[in-house]
Formats: sequence, structure tokens, C-alpha cells
Amino acid sequence: MAASLPSVQFVDRHRATLIQRVCLVESIADALLSQGLIHSEMYSDLRAARTSQEKMRELYEALHCGGAQVKAAFYSILKEQDPHLVKDLGGSDCCEEEEIIKLRLKYKEWIRREYKTVQEYNSLPGEDVRLDERYTELLMIQKHRQHKQREEELRCTGDSFRKIMNMRNCDEFMSTDVEQLFDPDKDGEVQRTVILQGQAGIGKSFTAQKIMWDWASGKLYSERFDYIFHLKCRELNLISEKISVVDLILNSSPHLMPAIAQVLSRPEEILFIIDGFDELRFPVVMSEFARSHDPHEQNCPEVTLSRLMRKVILPECYLLITTRSTALDKLTQLLKQQQPRYIEILGFSEKGMKEYFQKFFKDEQKAMCAFNYVENNEIVFTTCFIPVICWIVCTVLREQFEEGTDITHALSTPTTIFVYFVDALLEHHCRSLSLPVQEVLRRLGMLAESGIKEQRVLFEDKRVQDIFPDLSEVPSSFLNKVLLRKSISRETMYSFMHISFQEFCAALSYVLCDDQEAKTKVTKLLKQTGKHDKNHLLMTVQFLFGLSNKETTDFLKKKYKHSISSEVRPLLESWIQELITQKHNFHIKIINILHFVYELHENDFLKHAMNNLTDIDLSYNALKRTDCVVVTYCLQACRHIESLTLLHCNLKSQELEILLPVFEKCRFLVLDSSSLGDCEVNTLSKALSPSCKTEELVLDVRRLSDEKMEDLFSALCSLQRLTEVTLSFHSFTESCASLLVNLIMSCTRLQRLRIDGTHENQCMADLSARLIRPHQSQEAVQLESIDLRNKAMIHLCESLREKGVAIKDVWLILIGITDACIDDLCSSRSLHQSMKHLVLYDSEFTEASIPALICFIEKCNNLENLQLDVCRLSDEKMEDLFSALCSLQRLSEVILTLNSLSERRASILINFIMSCTRLQRLRLKCTHLSIKAVTLLYESLRETGVTIEDVTLIQTDNTDACIDDLCPSHSLQRSMKYLDLRVIVFTFASIPALRVLFRNAITLKT
Repeated sequence: MAASLPSVQFVDRHRATLIQRVCLVESIADALLSQGLIHSEMYSDLRAARTSQEKMRELYEALHCGGAQVKAAFYSILKEQDPHLVKDLGGSDCCEEEEIIKLRLKYKEWIRREYKTVQEYNSLPGEDVRLDERYTELLMIQKHRQHKQREEELRCTGDSFRKIMNMRNCDEFMSTDVEQLFDPDKDGEVQRTVILQGQAGIGKSFTAQKIMWDWASGKLYSERFDYIFHLKCRELNLISEKISVVDLILNSSPHLMPAIAQVLSRPEEILFIIDGFDELRFPVVMSEFARSHDPHEQNCPEVTLSRLMRKVILPECYLLITTRSTALDKLTQLLKQQQPRYIEILGFSEKGMKEYFQKFFKDEQKAMCAFNYVENNEIVFTTCFIPVICWIVCTVLREQFEEGTDITHALSTPTTIFVYFVDALLEHHCRSLSLPVQEVLRRLGMLAESGIKEQRVLFEDKRVQDIFPDLSEVPSSFLNKVLLRKSISRETMYSFMHISFQEFCAALSYVLCDDQEAKTKVTKLLKQTGKHDKNHLLMTVQFLFGLSNKETTDFLKKKYKHSISSEVRPLLESWIQELITQKHNFHIKIINILHFVYELHENDFLKHAMNNLTDIDLSYNALKRTDCVVVTYCLQACRHIESLTLLHCNLKSQELEILLPVFEKCRFLVLDSSSLGDCEVNTLSKALSPSCKTEELVLDVRRLSDEKMEDLFSALCSLQRLTEVTLSFHSFTESCASLLVNLIMSCTRLQRLRIDGTHENQCMADLSARLIRPHQSQEAVQLESIDLRNKAMIHLCESLREKGVAIKDVWLILIGITDACIDDLCSSRSLHQSMKHLVLYDSEFTEASIPALICFIEKCNNLENLQLDVCRLSDEKMEDLFSALCSLQRLSEVILTLNSLSERRASILINFIMSCTRLQRLRLKCTHLSIKAVTLLYESLRETGVTIEDVTLIQTDNTDACIDDLCPSHSLQRSMKYLDLRVIVFTFASIPALRVLFRNAITLKT
């Protein structure tokens, strides 16, 4: 190995002496830095040292980190600058070795120069980009995935896809990186052949170039390999004459000619990178009868390359072979004796994608802005894990930044990105297609279309062969080949790089055929898409709209000399207008319809189509920024927006900002707490300006702080068109009540205000009332509140009274009322005279509060309806309460909840009935109401002269005793109209009594 070279041994052996005697330390360090053999940080530390001895110690640290090659270079530089010292220490016998080192350093310098920059697809002359400004570490794994895992990767988008990729980047899938490619495996074995596979545009060749650059710069494999040679299969295709392995080496590094013997003498320190095996046009030779081991022997390219890869020549060398998956079978057969290590590049990890954006834009703010925008477009974000698509997207966004335009409209449609991607693949990754481009796209479309209809993302080789009879014609840039384990065998399958790309190719199949076929196929597709179980067709239809865009059709026609069928667009326009007119198509959501229109991106059609769309409900769609761009683009074309409902849409400040132009046009707007927190108030307030057309507003303000609540209400008070407002509070406090009073007084057109509180473990109040503002006696505000705290409700009423607002026709429901609630209620001076309906439900107050309750009720002179829970009252307190009720001469309906009905309570009720002359309905809810109590009440009423008609009696658990209690009351029997004896448990002994009952019940109908 390199560590055994005499120059390296010289540097190690004379360490102490050299530290003391070398004086030109900085000069030597300058030379090493210029050759890229030490890092700038080490160089800075060296220069900071005070004495030459300290500087040499720092330099030895750098030599140790750099390894044998850096030590050999140090020896060579030292010999040039201080030959006497070297000779004095006995180092003059290394002349031949020095020449080899110089040649190696010269080769590395040439590598650094050649591989320093890369040409991008759109680079003009002289516009090369530095490699380290673009290359980003890729996600590589060694474990083969199962069928289900492959399907997950192909089908998922957005956050789901992000999670899957993060799961792949772990020990379970044996994730790895470039530095570990030749590390020992779990058994301690070192694989000398590594296959790096991945789809087109995934970064295989870019990785090969980065390996070359890093090795030549001393950052990678410096201890492992003396030489790395990059053999590009695309260039090997151009060789027609006979060549040898030596020729392959010297073709890329002719200055190594004097040292070729020494280079080949240590094959275990050589790495060959065979880049793009799938691009080879000539067949590699699998076996030979006569096999030469001579690296100098010339032969046809396929034989020479085959011998190198099969380790017939230089068997101890290392190989790194990059390929697409479609060539894996052939490559595996060629290397069957070597048991190579297989590594697959999946693309960027999420961290890698962010890093790529940062490197591309160089400006942190622009990078984050661009990444956040892409992250909110599920399709674009998912495909950006593929480096070439990531480059396309970043290039488009950079143009927007340079022009100073808003990037929210940069990627006009997802279709545009895929059109650019297909163009990049065809131009830069499909140079060996054996079929015309149009035919390739047509066949790919057929395969994709069949898969989408059957919801299939993995295709058996037989299915692919039906479309590509010669499997060698399968375009590996578009289709991946997948080997899957199946029971005791394995099967070969194909897939598109992602389902979104498959859906795009399926859409292509509809527009690349002739007019008649296109009309028939598109009509059938649109008809199927409207069915309830055909959601898997939606993205294909969306891409179909995108492909019908005029700019896209012109681009495809210019590029591929093929016109998009003229029959497609009229069908799409007619279909979308029909969907909008129907308004209620439960199988196609309104957000999908808007995406269809957005993909078409034609302003004239947009205005025409949106005229019929007035009520928009986007609820239960988690709207991302790209969705909001689509919504704003489409709805701004609406002449009038009657209503926009956004429940559970999870809108944040940035999404709301995009939607502001739409909010200002809405007559009726609904937003819930998922879209309205403190961060969103300022943004929403911009829309709620005096020029806003909103008349009806539903807002959930449960997440707002007091400060932001005030800001929001300040904006609401400026809306002079506002007629109806519904607000949901987390906790309705006195401060909330004050804000509402200001709103009522400021919005002079306000007609209805509805308040929703929250369920709390305390007295809750539901209130309904008419509010008459000062000087506006003809224009009342209908106030409705539910689930408010009793105290806050009373505070609201008192605050309104203080502002001169008259409160009329009060309906008040109090739930879970306690002693404290009754005290609060009695303190109100605004509710007595206006109370028309009062409900005290699930009462928890004690008898101590009865005097206060009586005092309050006696003041409610206009009370018409009363519902009371008196289960906790004694007969005495019940009698006091009903004595007060007898004074309410407008009372027409009473509902009572009791736990039992005794003779005394029956007497109290009878007195109450006789006193309230307007009483029309008395309803008793009794948990333990016996037949005996009923007959007692009935007979008592009859004795006072009350006529009772149309009696309905429902009795459960009917025993013999119940029948006995019912039978004595002959007058009750004669008034009976409906009798229901449920759950019969009486015996035959009661039959005679029942006969008498039925005979007397002369009015009984059921």
C-alpha cells in the first residue's frame, strides 16, 4: 500500500528531526494548500503558530489527517526547497518514486480542474456552475424493498411521502453514503465491486463526478485508493478501434504514461468508476474460451470492458458501476462470480432537498421562501425528491426572483413541471432510443392509462411486453425495472418513477391520438370520473386540463412536431361548466373543479365558467398555499361570491394572505378556529376593511388572546355592510361582552348576532332577545347565544342597557343553575320586564335560594313560558314557589320536572291551575309517577269542577297492583282516549279488572 512507500517512511521516521530543522514551513504549507492536500482551517492554524517548531507540529497534524499521499507530496516539496536537509537525512534514494508522485499529483490537479464545474441543461457558454455549489448528498439504501413498500413509495404524496422517505433513511433499510461504499459489511467482508443503481435524473453520474473531485481534493478515499479512473459508457460507445485496459486509463489521463507500470503494479489501490452501464450500445461479452489477463492486450471495446468488469484483468482492483435498473439483469449475469454490493439511490432526503435549495439560491431567505412554496404543493414537493426535477423547479423559481415577481404564480401548473421534465429526459437522458419520440410517448401513455384504470403502479414484464414487444426498447429513462421476491422465486416488474408521473403519461395518451379516438376516450374518461368510486382518475383529468393549455400545446407541437387533438379542449370546457352548474356533485369536490380550471389557465374561459359559481364550500380540505393560489385565481374571476365556507381548512397567516382578495368579495364568509389564531388576526383584519362586501360573517375566535380579540373586533366594527354575525368563543368573559356591545352599536345595519360559548362545569345560559338601539326603534338586532356563562350573559345585558339598548322578548335557558347563579340572575335589572320564556334545567340550587328566585320571578310580569326542575324542593318550598307563580297572569305554559307526586303536591298544582287563568298547557315530568298519583290528581281536579278530556296514559311495568290502582277511577276511565300498557307483568288475576276498565272507557280509541 501507499503507506509503505520510502518517502512516507522517511517522513514518519524523521518526525522529531524535521520538526526541529525545517525552517520554510509556511512555504511548504502554501504548496500543499495550492494542490488541495490540506484544508484551509489547518493552514490557518499553522500560520497562527509562533515558532517554526510549532508550525511543523501543526503541519504534521495535517499530514497525519491527509495520509500517505499527502506525506509523499510533503517529501517531494521538501526535497525541492531544502535538498540538503533531505540528503543529510538519507532521503536521496527516492528519485523514481518522486516522479511517480509528481505524475499522480499532476493527474489529481487535472481531475480537480476538469471536475470542478458542471454544465446544467440550460447553461450558455462560460456559464458552468461549481460542482460543490450543486451537489447534495443523496439518500442511498442497500436493502431490497418488499412489494408493499414499493407501492407505498409510488403512491404516496406530500407529507405521507416525506414520512416514507424519512423511514427509508435508517438502519432498517441499511442506509449508507458515498464514504461507506467500500466499508466492510456486517461480516467484516469488503466488497470490491459496488453497483449504484437509480432511475434517470436521480444523480448517479453526478455522484461519480463528486467522487472524482473529492478524491483529487484529498477529501475522500485518500487512504484507500492511489488512483481512481472514470470510464463514461456514453464515451466508450464512440470507440470503434481495438483498445486495452491501459488505453482506457490513458485516454482520460495520458500524462500517467511514464508511470503506467507502477500504477498497474498495485491494482488493489485502483478504483474504476464505470458510469452509465445501461447506456452501452455494444453487448458485453459474458464468457470467453481464451481469456487474456494482460492489461496491455488490445481487443474490441466490449471484450476489454467485459474482462475488466469480470476481474479477468486486474482482479484485485475495485469497481463502482452506475446503472439504471433496466440493465440490472444483464449486469448481474456479468458479475455473477463477484457477489457485488447493490446500493440504490432513492433521491434526496428531506434534509438533502432543503440543502439543495440553499446551495442553489445561496440566499437563505430566498431558499426558505422557495422551499416553503414547493412544500405546499403536494405533487411538486413529492417529485422534487428527484434531483433533476428539483433543478427544474429551482430554475423556474429563480427566474421569478430575478424578475421581481411573486413566486406564488411561478409554477403556473404542475403540468408545466412534468412537461419540462419529459423534455429534459428526452433531450439529455434518452440518446439511444430505438423508437421515435412520439411512438415512445404513445406507448408509455398506453401502459400508464391501463395502470391508472386498474389502480396499478407495478406492471408485470408480460404486460410491458404487450406494449413493447422488444423489451430492449423499453425507455429506461421513464420506466424502472424492479426485482421482487415471490415465494421461492422472484419476479420482474416495471414502474413509473411515481404515480403522479404515471398519471401525467396517462393524460398524454388521450391527447396524442387522432381526433376521433381522442374524443371517444376523453368522453368515456370524464363520464367515469363523475362516479363515486373513481377518485383515482382525478389527477389524470387534471393533467389533461394542463395539457390542453395553449402555451403547453404550442410547446409540445414545436418540440415534437405533433399537435394536441383539437377535440379534447371543447369536451373539457363543456364538462367543467356542467359540473359548476350542477353545484352539488358529491363525487367531485369543488377544490378539484378549481384545480381543473387552474390547470387550463385560460382567462377567457375562466371568467365564463366562474360566473355560475356563487356558493363555494371548501370545508374539510386542508388547504395549502398552492390550493389557496388556485382558489384565489379562480374566484377572483367570479362576478359575485354569495358565500365562502372554510371549516376545518387549517389556514395559516400565509394562506389567508393569499385569499384576501377573495374574502373582500364574499357576501357570506365562514372561518373556524383551525384557521384563526393570534398570528392570523392581522392578516384577516386587512380583508375586513370598510370596502369589504361581507354582509354575513361566521368566525370561531376560541384560540384568540384578549389583545388579538380586540384587534379583530376593531376591524369588525368598520364593516358597515354587516347584517349578520356568528361568533364562537372559548370562554365568554366580561371583556368579550364589552366588545360585543361596541360591535352592536357600531354596525348600524346589524340585524342578527349569534354567540356560541363553550361547555363548562358551571351554570350555562342560552339567551334569545330583540335589541333596540337608541334612535333605531324600527331596526332591531336579534341576539342569540348558547352555552354562555350565566355571569357573562348578565354582564352583556347590563352593558347593553347602560348604552341605552332596550332588550325585548327575552328567552332564557339556564342549565345547571346553582345558588350563585340565582344570585347573579337576581342582580340583573335588564331582564325582568322583557322575560317571556324561562327555563331552569338540571337545577342544583338549594332551598336557601328559593326566596331570591321567587323575588326574581315575581318581577317577570310578561313571562309566558316557564320550565322548572323542582326535584330538590320540599313540599313546603314548592308551595312557596307556586304561590309566587300564581301572580303571573300571562303564564300560558308550564313544564315541571318532579321526582314524585304526592297528595300535597297534587293539591299545590291544582291551586296553581285554578289561579292562572291563561294557562293552556301543564306538562309534568316525574321520575316516579305512579298510577295511584295520577288518579289522585285527576279526581282532585274533577272535584274542583275541572272537566278533563282526551286523556293519554302510558304506563310501563304493569303489575296487578297497578291495575288495581287504575280501576277504581271510573271518571278517568271514561275520559281515556289513548292507553298504552307497556311491559306487561300482571297475572291472570287482573283480567276481570281490565274487562271493567275497557267497558267503562267509552272514549278509548287506541
